[in-house]
Amino acid sequence: MSEPMQSPAEPTVHQRGRSIFLISTPIQLLFASLISRQYKLKPEYVLTTDYQPSLTQLEEVASRLNLTPVSRLITPSFANGERLRRMACESLRWLATRRLKKSLIPGDRLFLGMLNHASHRPLFHGLHELAFFDEGTATISVLERRARGGCAYTFPPPKVLTWFTALYPRTVHLEPLHYFTVYPGLSGAPGDTVNNVAAEWPHTLFREKRPVAELWYISSPVVQAGLLSESRNRSILIALRDFCATNGLRLVYYKHRTDVPDPTLSDVEIREPAFPFEVYFGLSDRKPLAMVSIVSSAIIHCKLFFASACPYFYLDPEHGHDAARVGMVQRYAANALELPVLSWDNLATALTRLVEEQSLDA
Repeated sequence: MSEPMQSPAEPTVHQRGRSIFLISTPIQLLFASLISRQYKLKPEYVLTTDYQPSLTQLEEVASRLNLTPVSRLITPSFANGERLRRMACESLRWLATRRLKKSLIPGDRLFLGMLNHASHRPLFHGLHELAFFDEGTATISVLERRARGGCAYTFPPPKVLTWFTALYPRTVHLEPLHYFTVYPGLSGAPGDTVNNVAAEWPHTLFREKRPVAELWYISSPVVQAGLLSESRNRSILIALRDFCATNGLRLVYYKHRTDVPDPTLSDVEIREPAFPFEVYFGLSDRKPLAMVSIVSSAIIHCKLFFASACPYFYLDPEHGHDAARVGMVQRYAANALELPVLSWDNLATALTRLVEEQSLDA
């Protein structure tokens, strides 16, 4: 058996030195702020991305959360050409990571938001004060795999700095693991410490919401990732669109940053928020009849942070679909959070019931 999840009253992080969080996304920054507040840490937030739109989002969220100090690991590279820019960026990131590693003193602890991110590889060699925290549904994959005995991690081959592997082997072993998560019901490997973080959404990122006659579909790159065929994905969206048309609703398609919407569905409204969906929804003054997705982590996060805002559903496109990522997310959602995971027929029935209940309330 793994060690039990720690309660908020039992912080396990020493507070002798600095707690340095390496951050690449706004949702990571939010999770890091929750950890810092609950465990009364002395945080320093270091932004590791060089992607300007992400930096803009991160700085806006940091301002709203009144987080300090916030610094950048590297500055954006202005080299011409994508490959040259990437080589410059990765070289600067490697140097900056080495510099950060050398600056650590006894008592400092690094918090990493993505367990197998390539830029973290130098940190896995010679450091012991490492902790990890949520990076979306990767948390489920990491801790469930460790519970089954999978404690070795292999980084993907480097795309530009091929000499990286000679300095830092791609496979690392982490035993035990220190993890902080808002996801309930996860344990990890024997000897791991999994700390439970309270899912308390900051009031500075929240607005009161009014109901709107919309059904929100939260997309993810299921076609690009090979989780669903293009034709099956299109048929699901057509079914949702037709359901909305029949029941006086607007179907709104929330685009994932890497998703490519089906161009044949020109009559479906597509929205691409400037923030990660969770932050966008927190700041929105609207709430739909329901939210539906196949695998987006936003459904889990909205259930954790905004449980009573509206009903949330995962659609099982094959009613028993066993693609690894889809199955993992949907099983966890159903078992740990009691989120409905429904076939199309059962989802249509559930949505129809919501429409009828809304009509009675009106």
